Amino acid sequence: MIALVDSGSDAALSLNTVGLHPSFQYGPRPGVLMATLAGDRLSMIGRLAQPLVIGAYVVEDPIVNVTDELSSIGSGLLRSFTVTFDQKRNQVTLFRPTYDPIHVPPARSTGLSFTKIPAYWRVAAIVAGSAADQLGVQVGDLCTRINDEPVASWPYQRYSELVRTANRVTYTFINGKDELKVALPVFDLVP
Repeated sequence: MIALVDSGSDAALSLNTVGLHPSFQYGPRPGVLMATLAGDRLSMIGRLAQPLVIGAYVVEDPIVNVTDELSSIGSGLLRSFTVTFDQKRNQVTLFRPTYDPIHVPPARSTGLSFTKIPAYWRVAAIVAGSAADQLGVQVGDLCTRINDEPVASWPYQRYSELVRTANRVTYTFINGKDELKVALPVFDLVP
C-alpha cells in the first residue's frame, strides 16, 4: 500500500479502503469535520479490528479516518517515531527505539468541529446525537471563549489536549448581543 506522510495532519491515519475490505472493531461512524484538498467534509472514523503493520512496527487496533483520497499517516501516529526524509534516495524512514506495539487511545470529542478565526471559532459541524446536537448548538454559531478564556489563547494543540483529558468543556457562544455558555461533556467518539 502507498501512503502519504502528512506531518501537517493532526489525524493518525487516513485510510482509503478501496480493495482492502477492512473489518472494524468500532464504526466507522460520522466524526469531525476534516479539511481535504477537495474541501471540508465530515469524516467517517472507526477503530480497525486488526493491527496495522509498518515495517517491523505494529499499531494495535488503530483508529482511522476513512477517505476516498490517498491513504496517509499523520502526526497523530508520526509522533511515535523519529522520521527521516532522504530526498536524494526518495525514502522516508520511521524509527522507534523499541518494537513494542503502539497503542492508540480513544478518539474523544465534545461533538463540535470548528473553523478558526482569531477573534472567534465558527461551528462547522456537529456530531449527530451528541450533547451539542441535543442542546441546540447550530452550525455557524460563533464561539468566543473556551472555559472562560478567549479562543485566541487556544491553539489547536492546547485545545486537543483539553478534549483528550477533560470531562467537560464550556463554550461561550454569541448570538447578536447575547452570550450563551454551554457546558458539553467530552465523550469517546471512538472507544
